[in-house]
Amino acid sequence: GAGEGKQIFLPAPGWRGSASPFHPQALPPELWQAQGNQGHLVVAGSFARRSQGTFDLIEVALMPVTGEWLPYESSDEQYLIAKAVAEKRRFVKGMRVNLDASAPIASLVLKDTGEDATAIHIHDGDTKASEPLEALLACEGVIHMVWKEGEPLPPRGSRRRTSDTPPERAAA
Repeated sequence: GAGEGKQIFLPAPGWRGSASPFHPQALPPELWQAQGNQGHLVVAGSFARRSQGTFDLIEVALMPVTGEWLPYESSDEQYLIAKAVAEKRRFVKGMRVNLDASAPIASLVLKDTGEDATAIHIHDGDTKASEPLEALLACEGVIHMVWKEGEPLPPRGSRRRTSDTPPERAAA
């Protein structure tokens, strides 16, 4: 491949001083074993090229994704995605881009639940929902649902055709 035979140097512990060669098998085994053969681990980083022809890894991010390349944040979300895929549901995957880890987001938005899409939120039902989650759940224009592993997804619905909706759009 394009980078075959190239060495990448990772900074030593503490990110100071000398660097050591990186080998993918050196990653913690739980990162590889978490999904069995059902997913992937996406590695994104920024590199700097040294004059010797080697590369320094400046920053790195690891993102677990399903076998369908859909990112997830937790095992509950991984299960939810697997369920939606297995049921051949139409959905949009929520992504936490430039959001604090504590900010609530919909894990999935189901697009096949009728006239209104359904936002699926994962929340531990044993604890009280945070104020930001309560505010999000109160938003109009989309149906919101808090989901726990083992629960069914909302049923599919049919979109009603309005007089100004072309027939090809109403069937979507």
